[in-house]
Amino acid sequence: MQNRSGATGNTGAEAVAKAEPDGYTLLVAPPPPLAVNQHLFNKLRFDPAAFVPITVIATAPNVLVARPGLPAGSVPELIALAKSQPGKLTYGSTGRGSTMHLSAEMLKCCGGSTEDAASHNFEVVFRHRRQPERRGRRRKTAKLNATPVLNAPSDAAAFIAAESERWRKVIVAAHIKPE
Repeated sequence: MQNRSGATGNTGAEAVAKAEPDGYTLLVAPPPPLAVNQHLFNKLRFDPAAFVPITVIATAPNVLVARPGLPAGSVPELIALAKSQPGKLTYGSTGRGSTMHLSAEMLKCCGGSTEDAASHNFEVVFRHRRQPERRGRRRKTAKLNATPVLNAPSDAAAFIAAESERWRKVIVAAHIKPE
């Protein structure tokens, strides 16, 4: 098993696409390489449609968390706060094209005004799993907050198509230009 992270999943997807078809090489990835990145990148070094879906292993929700003390206890309160202070709220994500980044863009399209911040002083962050706890030198691994799916290949293909359309709409509404 190899972890080929980077470029919102493009690095791993490209490696699998170029691998010898040995029957043992599989791509396990979140939605971006197969459902999102064709809307964000002018040229991919692989064809997302060439992959044959097997199953959706699990789904994991994106969770919105805020820094302690932020005077917003709900999404409507956060949107109202963002509207009252345009350009002041910042968010953190795992990078351009990640579902966390696009979730923040979706929030902005709903009326919130947030800015992606280069510093680590974020008011809000989207996460799709709990972070591991650190105690001294030991690290306790957190459980993944995901729902097992393990569906049929046709259902996996339909899921990828639906995710592609969902995030394409967000990308268009947010005026994100392909690079």
